[in-house]
Amino acid sequence: MANVASDALFVLIKSLSKSEKRYFRLQPMAEDGQHRILFDAMEKLSSYDEEKLFKLLKGSPITDAISIAKNRLYHTLLKSLAAYHHKATARAEVMRLLQSIEVLFMRNLFEQADKLVHSAQKIARKNELSALQIELNEWKERILESLNIPAAERYEMLNANYSEMKSVLSSIQNEKEIAFMKWSWFAGYYTNGQPRQNEEHANNEQLLSEIESLTPISREAQIKSLQLKGAILLSLGKPSESLQSLASLLQLLENCELNGNENKSIQRNALANAAVISAQLKNSKDAKTYLDQLESCFEESENNSLVHSTALTIFLLEKNNEGAYAYVLQHKENISSPAIDFDIRSAHVWFQCAVVCFIQQEFKESERFIQRFLQSAPANELLHLQCIAQVFNLIIQIELNNERYIPYALRNVQRFLITRNKAFEGEKKIFQFINETLKKRKSIENKEIWGWLENELLAIKKTDPLFFTYFDFHKWAKARASKTSFASVVFN
Repeated sequence: MANVASDALFVLIKSLSKSEKRYFRLQPMAEDGQHRILFDAMEKLSSYDEEKLFKLLKGSPITDAISIAKNRLYHTLLKSLAAYHHKATARAEVMRLLQSIEVLFMRNLFEQADKLVHSAQKIARKNELSALQIELNEWKERILESLNIPAAERYEMLNANYSEMKSVLSSIQNEKEIAFMKWSWFAGYYTNGQPRQNEEHANNEQLLSEIESLTPISREAQIKSLQLKGAILLSLGKPSESLQSLASLLQLLENCELNGNENKSIQRNALANAAVISAQLKNSKDAKTYLDQLESCFEESENNSLVHSTALTIFLLEKNNEGAYAYVLQHKENISSPAIDFDIRSAHVWFQCAVVCFIQQEFKESERFIQRFLQSAPANELLHLQCIAQVFNLIIQIELNNERYIPYALRNVQRFLITRNKAFEGEKKIFQFINETLKKRKSIENKEIWGWLENELLAIKKTDPLFFTYFDFHKWAKARASKTSFASVVFN
């Protein structure tokens, strides 16, 4: 393994719980205790450092072949975890039974293998483990062909097995159709955000019609269908209907086991979205309830950007910037932690913090948060938010009277948006406004230019309201035109 900061073995060891470590240490070692020596040394490291590791292993023959030893320990740990968690989930239990079925079949113990197939199928059917059901059907077919039973009985059982397999395959196809629709839509959303052009709205209407025409068969298909419907309905400006889909999704998740991180992630996102939509609909009580449920889903050690993003959004929707700013100060260390990687929720948190600080007229702090966002964002991810952030950064520079930097920043932002086909009317008007302020000979008088920008943005707000979702550029212009505070206009 390479000498890198995040060595795979080190990361795996640090992910283990106390009980998992104890279980590993209780296992007999086939390597004369070398596994345990290396394990204990790796566990003592606070961050992966090959030099420190060699010092901890000084005198041990393991250092002569450290790469081989690490590779063996890595796979030994995976086997230990598999044994420890063999009944942790239904999937793990069926996988364990499949291994036993293969062992019995290879020994020609077909009747015993058949009994295990029956047990495994009961678990797989109950938990809708479609792919494993197919594998079990295949084992059933092999076993029936090997058992010494009358031909007529064998045919009847094979036919029943084949019918079940066809039904499961149909369910898998149904789920994958819905899954593909979901992946496609969210891939576009995470790149471009909600649609700002009419043809994109038409595409969403068409997709909603298609998803409603498909009847989800399995629970997983129902989950994916409700996720997609909730997102599309919100994008189409139907928050009440979107909230209904989210409530149905949460009810469905509540009635089934939340096995694995995927369903937990779905539940968390659904709670976050339900909290925000409830706040949009001015239902503060429900928003608070959903937020409390969301907070209870996280451990202290987890990255809880989702909670921060949701809480800040609710504060802003409820026009409580004082509460939002206090929240930013309270959680600033966690929010600003360099260990937090860029993702959609972290990005939203940094943007929201920048807006909250801007409203409080803490412009330098606002600049720090928006720069953290812009410097962390990958080139072609969250383009919709990146483009708005670029424009918002120009607004911050205006408030900071950063006259030397503004012309350079303006050129960069214009180039960034134009090359990505993201310069819509709202952005163009702000560029025109800034260009006008930079001119020595102005076509619009200084005393009138803020009023001009306010009127232009007000007209655009009626046709492109999404431009003003993350930061209300129109109200900012209105505040400057009327020579009053931005907060008084935003929360009027």
